[in-house]
Amino acid sequence: WNVRSYGAACNRAATSHADCESACEAWPSCVAAGSYGGCDLFTAQATGIPDSCPEGFTAGSAGTIASADPAAYFGQNYGSHQAPRAYCYIKVDAPTPAPTPEPTAETFSTESGLCRNKDTDGNWNVRS
Repeated sequence: WNVRSYGAACNRAATSHADCESACEAWPSCVAAGSYGGCDLFTAQATGIPDSCPEGFTAGSAGTIASADPAAYFGQNYGSHQAPRAYCYIKVDAPTPAPTPEPTAETFSTESGLCRNKDTDGNWNVRS
């Protein structure tokens, strides 16, 4: 885990945890949402910025530390960024039985702290 390892994201300030989670759920490109007072909707895009963002969000660049798996996000406490102030909502693939269009399982795994990727060495060390 490295605080500078994350995919291209869309950002919005002053967003509640519930609104951040809902925004990620509604945006197909979102694989994880970081909610800490602001909201980061993370993509699996390893470089650059997202082509488009949901209304009210601004495109932001991917982090500067490469990841072996830019679609895999993890939450970790970092300074004051921990529950109940900060959460990482990680989208999970919930099976949808036919003919019901709504998922029957949890949409997100929730972890305390900031959302980030592991770096290419598999490290979670914030100082690496």
